[in-house]
Amino acid sequence: MRLKRTLCFIVSVVIFVLPLYGNLIVHFIDVGQGDAILIQTPQGKTILIDGGPYDRVTQFMDYLKSVPVEKLDMVVVTHPHSDHLSGLVPAFQQYRVDQVYMTRATHTISIYRELLLAVQREGLKIQIARAGVTVDVEDGLSFRFLGPVRDDYDSLNDWSAVIWLTYGDISFLLMGDAEERAEKEIMSRTRNLQANVLKIGHHGSYRASSDTFIKTVDPDYAVIMCAKANDYGYPHRETLVTLKKYDVTLYRTDLDGTIRFETDGKQLAVYTEKGAALAQPVVFTGVYIGNKNSKVFHLPTCTGLPEEANRVYFNTREEAIAAGYRPCGGCQP
Repeated sequence: MRLKRTLCFIVSVVIFVLPLYGNLIVHFIDVGQGDAILIQTPQGKTILIDGGPYDRVTQFMDYLKSVPVEKLDMVVVTHPHSDHLSGLVPAFQQYRVDQVYMTRATHTISIYRELLLAVQREGLKIQIARAGVTVDVEDGLSFRFLGPVRDDYDSLNDWSAVIWLTYGDISFLLMGDAEERAEKEIMSRTRNLQANVLKIGHHGSYRASSDTFIKTVDPDYAVIMCAKANDYGYPHRETLVTLKKYDVTLYRTDLDGTIRFETDGKQLAVYTEKGAALAQPVVFTGVYIGNKNSKVFHLPTCTGLPEEANRVYFNTREEAIAAGYRPCGGCQP
């Protein structure tokens, strides 16, 4: 296992702010028993992956409005199960959508047919999500599909669109509901699968997240998306034991609510909706934090950070020095 070097700040209360230029923000939205992931890119584009189940559509749409989302540059449907589809139909009604990616998997459920009609009304051509497809989102951001690898899966879960998202030194691996068969095939054709953040497949089911797969990905952080006291018993004990074995820090929507990662490509910040309140929450909006009064700048981990009203944020050390600030003698930024 590689040395865990990712610097991460944890904030227990979600703070909704407009994305700052230069940061990648990945929202794992609490939609109960289902998946919905919102990505805001460094240059202001918005990508939506799945839309959660029917019983949480209102909360899902309220979250998009609170961010706020103005348009959807891309929508990805990982696979046609209702706990991933239901919120997408109203999302298409509410927002302009530029691109949509889906796998070749189909279903007879009504919500899937409604989604196809919504795509048709937008006049969009469905792009096929499959292993080897790379999406040109913007410079500096890598977005590619690692799965599905095959076109003959028996399980719709293994048909899941698996996404590798990289910005600078930070990477996210989003597994949809992919299970062990899909994991094996992805490992067999992908040389480097290491990721800082792993969205666990199939809500933490024992059928996914095999020991070999977790060891190969070697994540610093994992996210399980599931409902509290759900009927399936997710996440299963086997998955939790494997993650603990490899010293993976775990976040769960059933316990933590919505989870948001923000990165400048070098460091990670984590915001959670629930949990014990911190005395002084850290709002990660830049690499260096300056004190307007003392003209000293610090690392975000410094114990001598000023009150929020006295802070100014810099993206680089050079920017802080050019603005007339000097480095802190304690944290030595």
